[in-house]
Amino acid sequence: MRQITSGQKHTTKPAPKSIYLVILLLIIMEKQGYTHAILEILNEYSDNEHGIRRNEIERYLALRFNITLSRKTLYGGIAYLRKHGYNIRFKNGKYYFLSREFTKPEIILLCSFLSESLPDNYDIDIEALKIKLYHKLSKYQRIDCRDVIFIDQTTQFILGQIAPNK
Repeated sequence: MRQITSGQKHTTKPAPKSIYLVILLLIIMEKQGYTHAILEILNEYSDNEHGIRRNEIERYLALRFNITLSRKTLYGGIAYLRKHGYNIRFKNGKYYFLSREFTKPEIILLCSFLSESLPDNYDIDIEALKIKLYHKLSKYQRIDCRDVIFIDQTTQFILGQIAPNK
């Protein structure tokens, strides 16, 4: 260890700029991580007719993503999503997610088209594609239209949407 004698100035070397950049990137990645998780919860558990309360969002974040956020951070995450174009309405203590990629009628139409129009030898897993479309809906919308989009009963059972035949 170097000793400093009188008359010498003790100077500390500043941290390299790359450390600050790494810290900034970690903060941004963390914010993107929890805002993405909030977005998934809103997409799954709310729509234009069914809202979700703040405490329910917090519970689902903890259960599905092992994320615990303060109330202020949760509000900040929702504000961040709104700022970036997601239509999230707050009414009567509930959040309503209005920014769907597809409406329910559009998904029904696309799934019907897939079931009827593609030849059998077409190199695509039609059921897998319908499942992807199906998951663009909230859980409430999926209940309303699971039979209409022609997913076979085996797939519905795997998705946990119907009970096995008795």
